[in-house]
Amino acid sequence: MTRRAVIICFALLLAVATGCRTHRNVADGDQGGKISKPTVTETEIPRLDTIRNAMYERYCANYSCNVEGMTINGQIRIVHDSCIWISVNKLIEVGRIMITPKRVSGYSKILGKYYDGSYEEVRKRWGIDIDYATIEALIVGNCPPNCKRSKEPERKGDKVTLWYEQKGKSPHKVTLEKEYRSKLLSNTEISTTTPSAVIRCAYPKRENIGGQMLPSAITAKVTFRGSSKQTNLDLSKIAVNKVQITPFEIPSKL
Repeated sequence: MTRRAVIICFALLLAVATGCRTHRNVADGDQGGKISKPTVTETEIPRLDTIRNAMYERYCANYSCNVEGMTINGQIRIVHDSCIWISVNKLIEVGRIMITPKRVSGYSKILGKYYDGSYEEVRKRWGIDIDYATIEALIVGNCPPNCKRSKEPERKGDKVTLWYEQKGKSPHKVTLEKEYRSKLLSNTEISTTTPSAVIRCAYPKRENIGGQMLPSAITAKVTFRGSSKQTNLDLSKIAVNKVQITPFEIPSKL
C-alpha cells in the first residue's frame, strides 16, 4: 500500500470520522370538561426542519473502503462526546486514528509516520476546519451541531433541502437534504471559505439498529484547493450502546 494511498485514506476518514437537535412535535391533549358544540381542529402543518437524529452513548461498526484502487478495512468505535477510534488495516494493521474533542492523533508504524495536533493545526495542515462533534455527526448521519438556519427550507416531493450556518474558525455553510417522511438525512455538505474546502457525505443506505435507522453506507468526498478525493464506506456489524473495551492508545512516539 503506497504512502499516498494511506495519507488520502486518513484525510477522508477524518472528514467522515470529527446544534440541530431532534425536534419532537407534541400534540395537545384533550382538555377536561364537556363539549357542548362540535369543534373544528385545524390540521397541523408538519415542520420541514424536523430531523431524526440517532441517539446513542456508544457506537461501533466495521468498515471497508477503496482508496486509489486499494481496498482497506477496519473498525470505528465511538464514545459519545468523548472519543473516536479508527483502525486502518490492509491484511495487517496499517495505522490508527484517535479523535477527541481537543486533538487528532494518528500513526502508521509500517510507514514510520506519526501525527498529533489540535484542530487548529489540522485546519492549517489539511485545510479541514472541523470540530469533534461535527465529525461524530457525519459518521452516524446526524445533523451537525451549532447550526443556525440561514433561509427557509424547501420541499420538492419527498426531498427537503435545508440551509444553515455553523459556527467555526470562519462561518461554515451547511446544506442538508432529508427525506420528508422519514426525517432522515440523505446528504450533508459543509463548505468553508478560509480555507476553501467542501466536505460532502451522502447516506444511500441505512439499517435498522435497535429501532434506529443508521447509515450502512457513506459516500465521502473532500474538495480542497481544486482537488477532490472520494471514497465509499460500507459499514457492517453496527452496534449501539454496547459496552466495549477501549481499543487502543496512540503512542507518544514511534
